[in-house]
Amino acid sequence: MARGLEDSGVGALTLSDGGLHPIHVAAHLAPLTGSIGLLPRTDAVYVEPFHLATQLMSLDHISHGRAGWLLSAETDPAVPATVGRAVLDLDATAREAADVLEAARRIWDSWAPDAVVRDVERGLYVDASRLQYADVEAETFSVRGPAITPRSPQGLLPVLVADADRAAAGERVTTELADGRVLDLDVSGGALTGAVSTLIREATTRTSDAASVRLVRLVGLDLETDPLGTVAELATSLRAEGLIAPAPAPGQDLRVQLGLEPAPFRPDPARRGDRARLTREESA
Repeated sequence: MARGLEDSGVGALTLSDGGLHPIHVAAHLAPLTGSIGLLPRTDAVYVEPFHLATQLMSLDHISHGRAGWLLSAETDPAVPATVGRAVLDLDATAREAADVLEAARRIWDSWAPDAVVRDVERGLYVDASRLQYADVEAETFSVRGPAITPRSPQGLLPVLVADADRAAAGERVTTELADGRVLDLDVSGGALTGAVSTLIREATTRTSDAASVRLVRLVGLDLETDPLGTVAELATSLRAEGLIAPAPAPGQDLRVQLGLEPAPFRPDPARRGDRARLTREESA
């Protein structure tokens, strides 16, 4: 299915929990595809922020820069118990989602692109002066860093929020921190090109939405009939109208595809990895 969608010119595939973790499914698909973006929809709250960030970095490595994060904030009260936590209310959920997103970006940005030197003569694999600690002190967690994974191809992975996840993720994540919005289009009643075109035009001509829509997601596509033919027809028609970007080319990273600026390494001398680190007690 992923290969067929890629051949149809689809720009990206979002992956939700269907029994296997979305990041694991994306990792399986990464070497089997060559141009389609891969965005696992996964929780930002009841997780270990460090591990989540490095898993997404690894996905970016094996997909050669095609990874993104469709951020969600879990509100099912059964989930916290599985990780030994109390249920958070909506305000606390939104605050933690924002903290985790900011922490992830600090971790992603903890290796310079040239940090790996592989100097055999000096026995030096990594130049510690090109690493920096995350140094995150959030409301419910802390992260020291740096990442255990070298900088991934995109540096900072694109982070998007779908319409369906907006309320739980909170306005700060949705409007200030995320790289853009995922416009959800329900096509369960039939993916008619005219109707889809109208919905996209309406969403992207409103001043408040025009710049934020980065991805159009078809929700409710009938996988039992002719999904690939339907999607191919839709993609061709929408491109002809100039409503969606050209089909991604092999080697094109997801940031470019979504119209985002490159994410250069931003060194912070105070967090350099080759300097003595104080313990939390010493720094206090």
